[in-house]
Amino acid sequence: MGGRFEGVDNCYDSLIEGHIPIVDVSDYDDFPEDAKALQAKIYDNLDEHIQINIEKLFQDSSRNFAFIAQQNERLYGQLAFHLISPLKLQDYFEQMHYNVVNPILTAVENHEKEDVLFLSSFHSSKKSVFLSFVKTVIETALGFSKIPKYTFVRLYGDPSNNLVVEHLDPTLISTGGRKYARVKLHNKNYDWLGYLIPTHLLLLGYGAVLEELSH
Repeated sequence: MGGRFEGVDNCYDSLIEGHIPIVDVSDYDDFPEDAKALQAKIYDNLDEHIQINIEKLFQDSSRNFAFIAQQNERLYGQLAFHLISPLKLQDYFEQMHYNVVNPILTAVENHEKEDVLFLSSFHSSKKSVFLSFVKTVIETALGFSKIPKYTFVRLYGDPSNNLVVEHLDPTLISTGGRKYARVKLHNKNYDWLGYLIPTHLLLLGYGAVLEELSH
C-alpha cells in the first residue's frame, strides 16, 4: 500500500494525517456515484472493453455491505463485500472474460448451498483506513449465523502479496483486467490475481489488526 502507486485517483491519497471517518453505505442507492465508478473500473476487462454492472452484482448477492472513507468530498478508500454463491461468482468471471486458471467449483464444496464472501472493492493506501476495513470485514463475518468457508479477493501480482500467499494459503482462481493504472507499479504491468482464501485464516488475524490500530 503506502502510496507506491503511480497515476491513480485520490482514493490512494496517503498524505493526509489524522482520522478519516468511515461511513456505512450498504444500501446501493446510497453508494456515491464516484464510488460506484471506481468499483466498476477496478473490475473492468479493458482488454475486451467489458464493464461490470455493479447494481446487478448487488442484486445477485444474498447480502451486501459497503463502506467508504471520505473527508471533505475526497474519497480515501472504499470497501464493498457480498455473500454470493460460487455459481454466481463463476458467472461473473465468465461475463468479464477473465482467465480462470482454477475453476472455483472444484475448490468449494457443496457449491449450491455454500456462499462465498466476495470482497469486490477493498482499497486504501492509508494504513489506518485499510486496517479499519479489515477489522470491519472480520467483525461482520463473525456476526453471520454461518461463516462462509471461503473468501474471494483480488490482489496485485507483485511481491507485496507475499504476506497473503505465505500466511493465508490462497488458491489462485483467476487473472485479468491488466490495462489499468491501478495495476501499474514502477512502470511495469502486473496482473490482477483472484484468490480464494479460507475465511478462518482471515479471522485469526483479528487480534493483530486490533493491535496495529491501537498504535
